[in-house]
Amino acid sequence: MHSNRCENLCGQPRGIKLNLLAMLLSCCISYGNSDTLMELWQRRPFYIGPLLGYGSTDWSMLVANCNQDPVCASGITMSAPLGAGDSGWVWGGTIGYEVKPFWALESMFMRFPSTTVLFQGGYNYYTQYYNLTTLRSTTWAFMGVAKFMTQIAHTGWRGFANAGIDFTFRDDVLNESMRINPTFGVGINYVLPHNIMFELAFQYVSGYGEANIVPAATYMPFLYTVHAKLMYRV
Repeated sequence: MHSNRCENLCGQPRGIKLNLLAMLLSCCISYGNSDTLMELWQRRPFYIGPLLGYGSTDWSMLVANCNQDPVCASGITMSAPLGAGDSGWVWGGTIGYEVKPFWALESMFMRFPSTTVLFQGGYNYYTQYYNLTTLRSTTWAFMGVAKFMTQIAHTGWRGFANAGIDFTFRDDVLNESMRINPTFGVGINYVLPHNIMFELAFQYVSGYGEANIVPAATYMPFLYTVHAKLMYRV
């Protein structure tokens, strides 16, 4: 009798632990269930939030790489900058709508790192026409993309690719203009509790250049960024 009572009492904690473990596994399995995830993704399709990351304002296609070539140094650098392009923090925001759980329409704006463009000292076309030896250029990007997503295995993560058009704005004393360029990106996202969605992504924006006597006056830099977004689903 005493032995049976002891076995019953001693078995209770173990039984409770097994029940808790079973409940935890059940929750994980149900959350990983495609039907449950589809409900989660469809429940609040509109989202908005900030983004923060690291990016590059790339002027390398325009910079003269003479490598101590005297002909290049005396000729090309009359038109091409000696140096330009910077990397640093990128910040902005995003707003989007998931038409279906596996594709969405999204708009983003990003402020890219400003860059100092350095021209050859002494005589060059920028000094002659614009009285410039350096300039500080700022770049903004406003883009609209279509995003195509797919569930990763049986998890709540979704991988995606996007493509669309970007309105790149360049602002400096040499050029204040806007140009439409193609953009594309890839990344992953995950819907957290309390209707918060986390996303990690890479985005590329094409640039533009013209062959003329002062190419820096019409150049639009290439843009790259790796960033994170924290969005609220409404």
